[in-house]
Amino acid sequence: MRLISRLSYSLYLSHMLVAPMVGSFFLGVLNKDFVQGLFGEIWYALYFLIFLFFSFLIALIMHIMVEKPFLKLKDAISMKQ
Repeated sequence: MRLISRLSYSLYLSHMLVAPMVGSFFLGVLNKDFVQGLFGEIWYALYFLIFLFFSFLIALIMHIMVEKPFLKLKDAISMKQ
């Protein structure tokens, strides 16, 4: 639960990037009829799980590479004042 709270803002930003990418993969690269034939009705659940995985992955990367350095910078600036 603590990880989700730390990643919440990055997750908020990343989910809108991931949704079109995963959607285009499922509907564009993979043929919708092929996916439905292969997985039946659970393909929606598969889409959702892949969407969650990549959303959390990108959120984690954004948190480490963007948020943490700026939070450290904020702390450094506030210490000088």
